[in-house]
Amino acid sequence: MNELNLGKQLMANHFPHLIVFEIEVIQDGGIKTIWKAETSAGTVCLKRMRKSIPIVRFTTEAQSYLFSKGALVAGIIPTKEDELFFVHEGYGIALYHWVDGSDLEMVENPEHLDEGLVGLVQFHKDSVGFIPSINYQTAHPI
Repeated sequence: MNELNLGKQLMANHFPHLIVFEIEVIQDGGIKTIWKAETSAGTVCLKRMRKSIPIVRFTTEAQSYLFSKGALVAGIIPTKEDELFFVHEGYGIALYHWVDGSDLEMVENPEHLDEGLVGLVQFHKDSVGFIPSINYQTAHPI
């Protein structure tokens, strides 16, 4: 099955509460595959992560927590089972609200550097209190 049809199938199977108007593959291969879709919930990003399932669980839990604190990260749209991600062929897949970002030119533009540092500080403040559902230091020692 080609990647475009796979994205359509995954959306239908795991997010039947959304109507998909258009979908396209915008990145394939490497560490992730990304589909961009126009849906009844707005523009979304379906992302297949080529990481271990415990790492996917940690990152989706962390991102959901940060979003709930107002951090400038994409919100995660739960699956029909109300999960942050699902597993397909051994890979974690999550659906995010689409965020149009911008590239900061921190070396060339001191104002961009200031914006980036303020954002980084806020990100760290927003992460205070996050407790993952499993002990990742025990499960994945460094």
